[in-house]
Amino acid sequence: MNTKSSTNIPKMTLLHYLVETSEQRNQGALEFVKILQEPLENASRFPMNGVTDEFNQLRGMVKRLKQKCEQTDDEVKTQFTDFLEKADAQMDESDDITERMHEQSTRLAQYFCENEKNFNPDEFLDAFKHFCENIRTCQLDIQHRRAKEDMVKRRRSSWNPCTKSQDKDVRERASTLY
Repeated sequence: MNTKSSTNIPKMTLLHYLVETSEQRNQGALEFVKILQEPLENASRFPMNGVTDEFNQLRGMVKRLKQKCEQTDDEVKTQFTDFLEKADAQMDESDDITERMHEQSTRLAQYFCENEKNFNPDEFLDAFKHFCENIRTCQLDIQHRRAKEDMVKRRRSSWNPCTKSQDKDVRERASTLY
């Protein structure tokens, strides 16, 4: 969002104004940005469709391996039995995780009044991550602007007109000597 304000402050957008106002009114209002930064980055690295597809591929591989083991001799079956049982248990666990992901996606769509069928949690999380990054950028911009304003105030308060005119006189005298 790059909605410019009517103030004389350069690079001040509506989001800058909202961030500054919310920080002035409630110091902890934007703490969610720090809290959600890492989880949003982690969630955006693994798209939900990709995770689901990968689990389905693994489920198919385990199923095919089970079928091939059933067609082999008893020695191979005994060697792979423990592995296949553990793999099956882990696949059941991954199915539970995938189901919970879909349930959370549905709850998220309902909470934000989105169409559940067309809701893409990956796009939502990416947009929310981008929003949090923009808030963080605005916070840093505001801090830099305040630091510059403080520096200008200190310079103005330390400026002494007498010192300036005396410096000018010294420079004029020095120039006539050479």
